[in-house]
Amino acid sequence: MDAKALDKLLKAQQEYFEKLLVKLLKPSEMNDTELYSKLVGMIGEFSFDLTSGMTFESWLSRHRSYFEEEGKTLSESSKVRLLLSKLGPEEYAQIERKMLPTKLSEMKFDELCSELVKEFSDHRSKLLKRFEALDVKCSDLQEIVEFGNVVNAQCERAEMALSIEELKILIFISGMPTDAAAVRQVAMKSVESKSEKGHAVTLKEI
Repeated sequence: MDAKALDKLLKAQQEYFEKLLVKLLKPSEMNDTELYSKLVGMIGEFSFDLTSGMTFESWLSRHRSYFEEEGKTLSESSKVRLLLSKLGPEEYAQIERKMLPTKLSEMKFDELCSELVKEFSDHRSKLLKRFEALDVKCSDLQEIVEFGNVVNAQCERAEMALSIEELKILIFISGMPTDAAAVRQVAMKSVESKSEKGHAVTLKEI
């Protein structure tokens, strides 16, 4: 074999091994499928429950690593499909109606997460959250330690870093008698309306 033919053969072999190496290093469809199936079993279903503080943001915070770390090799479409498979029936139907005519499966993962956070969040006013946090009671069957955890969670969600005037208003509203529910509603709406406009409300104004 002359030098030219040998050189041609060596180049052909090199190209073959380079293609083979690329093929071996590239994740196969089977690996992608296996990873998807594994993650399906690891990630819990999202069910929106405002009373227990289960918003999409809190759910995503708990499961984000499955998408960003364990599932980082998944394709964009596979991540979206995985996320959609973890929405409860009612949650899926609700976000599907909202996004029409856009198909959920055609959205980007981050875009879909952003829409889900907005749709399944706590839309109650800060004042209402604080009022409910102040009204929380320990039931006879509830352990004191567990009640402490409930109080902690409620106060964190209600952003209980209050000014003196905000504390006065909260005590005033929560202290109204049960038969003054209508008056309480009017007072709360007044505070919420002024707060939304950036006005610092005082107790005397109420």
